[in-house]
Amino acid sequence: MKATILLGTLKKSGLSNTETLCEFLSGRMERQGIRSEIIKLVDHRVLPGTYSDMGEGDEWPGILEKVLGSEIVILATPIWWGNQSSLIQRVIERLDELHDKVLAGESSPLEGKVGGVVITGDSDGAEHVIGNLCNFFNAVGLLIPP
Repeated sequence: MKATILLGTLKKSGLSNTETLCEFLSGRMERQGIRSEIIKLVDHRVLPGTYSDMGEGDEWPGILEKVLGSEIVILATPIWWGNQSSLIQRVIERLDELHDKVLAGESSPLEGKVGGVVITGDSDGAEHVIGNLCNFFNAVGLLIPP
């Protein structure tokens, strides 16, 4: 079993709180026999847009391939001004093409995979962000365990 953690920290250098939690989670999963990979989005060129491939220089297609090859997909984000980080928002936007397939009556390539959320923050909007991300998971076919 494989998990992909999309880390939405905005800190390019140094260890962020969100990255620390992701490393902890990754270690716990590894002890359960689940291979995991943390993809620190700030280190990749993920172009804006709503398609799976936005052209030359876009690193999202390679990241998407890893996501689709995983049984578990985790979005990890700090809270910024009451919302998920801009990098996690970009992931949502880039996965919109998969949602379009669902709207067209096709199966989502994410259908039946497990979704998870890692949040750093609390009274500054964590419940709001968790709700938004879980709503998105539901729309693209990811299962949300309790």
